[in-house]
Amino acid sequence: MRRPKLHKPFLLALVLAVLMAALAPAGAWAYVPYDTNYKDGFGRLTWTQSAYNPVDVLGREIYIPDPKDPSKQVYSPLMQPKDLFIDDKDQIYIADTGNNRIVQLDAGGDLVRIIDVKESPLKKPEGIFIDGKGDIYVADTGNKRVLRLDKNGKLIKEFKRPESKFLPESFKYDPIKLVVDKRGFLYIATLGGYQGLLQLDPEGNFQSFFGANKTDFSVMDAIKRSLYTREMYLREISKSPGSVASVTIDRNGLIYTVTKDIEKGQIKKLNMAGKDLLTAKDEYTEATTTKNYGEVRFPPKDKTQKPH
Repeated sequence: MRRPKLHKPFLLALVLAVLMAALAPAGAWAYVPYDTNYKDGFGRLTWTQSAYNPVDVLGREIYIPDPKDPSKQVYSPLMQPKDLFIDDKDQIYIADTGNNRIVQLDAGGDLVRIIDVKESPLKKPEGIFIDGKGDIYVADTGNKRVLRLDKNGKLIKEFKRPESKFLPESFKYDPIKLVVDKRGFLYIATLGGYQGLLQLDPEGNFQSFFGANKTDFSVMDAIKRSLYTREMYLREISKSPGSVASVTIDRNGLIYTVTKDIEKGQIKKLNMAGKDLLTAKDEYTEATTTKNYGEVRFPPKDKTQKPH
């Protein structure tokens, strides 16, 4: 998620529910489409009442001028929205991936405008971020680039795959999410980018990889390394750390990443040095224990099937 306002968790939860419900038929929210549980002192999951209940659906009433007859309006709902950002004025920006556009709604959910960058059309954008000056950054996934737009939606700069001898030739540049710090440095999550976030300076020059996950090795891997010949080990499927799925940044410049498909350290809170503050007592202490934030998906509390 883009830099959600951490002091407004209810609004964020509401909008996330909105995106999932954008194409649902009326009345579909008569029930809560998720379950809530907590972990007790013995590490067991305990079911409880729903933490949040959707109270409204935003993004359904979107009408745009008819391309064939601009004097008429046509219905144009969200299609496969992948990301959102809420700015300081509670304006909601949505990466409307399936429609190749960015949709801006006001705090009440009414349409403000459609941003489609006519001078350089978007293709399957999956990430959106608004900086303190109101500039709009778009992870334009289908075009393999990041765009910087001014507050009026005009193109300022295009960030394509950077040229650098430190960037592996095998690295695939498919931006999916991003944040920008106060210096204008970009931190880009790429599809399958196990090296971590791609860090670019304001001009688009490669700086480093940031906040990479660690590779997990089992006891069996250790045995293989000690017993296998080099040729045998090279034939093994290579193990790569998980790639970052989403990223956000808070007002203090700390960067949070989310990674799926790994057993530990799914959530990280990174300082400017790339140290995970969730695994240490403070920013000067070495990492202690990597925490596990993921849970096994159990059936809902009203189901009778056994967990699997």
